[in-house]
Amino acid sequence: MIFVDFVILYAIVIFLKKQRRQLLNKLSHRISDDVRLLLEEQIVHLNATIEGLEQLAKELINNSPNLREKMANLVEIVGVGKETAYQILANVPPVERFNNVKQYAAFVGVTPSSFESGSSVHHKAHISKAGIQSVRKTVYTAAIAVKNHNKDFATFVKKT
Repeated sequence: MIFVDFVILYAIVIFLKKQRRQLLNKLSHRISDDVRLLLEEQIVHLNATIEGLEQLAKELINNSPNLREKMANLVEIVGVGKETAYQILANVPPVERFNNVKQYAAFVGVTPSSFESGSSVHHKAHISKAGIQSVRKTVYTAAIAVKNHNKDFATFVKKT
């Protein structure tokens, strides 16, 4: 039950953060002072709501030994912070449900995909972009952070 509550709660947080980003983008336009004030009030309200929901999410994790352990395992990975861990916990089924790492990578959408046309295979491979976009983006960003801060991983990336 706690896991389901966390997933729903974090989905709301993600939705509200998107709304906040949209409002912040609207502030960059030429708008009247009255409209600017209304937008700023909405942003303040969204910030408070997001902060409260994130605090509730932390409490849910702390009250669940299973979620707390998974969260701790995720943030141990260099390049994975709390935000990334929340995204993974909320959007990806538990790793135990997958038979192997390849299935997990395919679900997230970070498996290689190549262009092939008849006998032509001259194009460079790219990620498949299947799976959940927000998780793929989060995992990709974490991988870039690891590459930039971990010399061993950066060396591995250069070899492939």
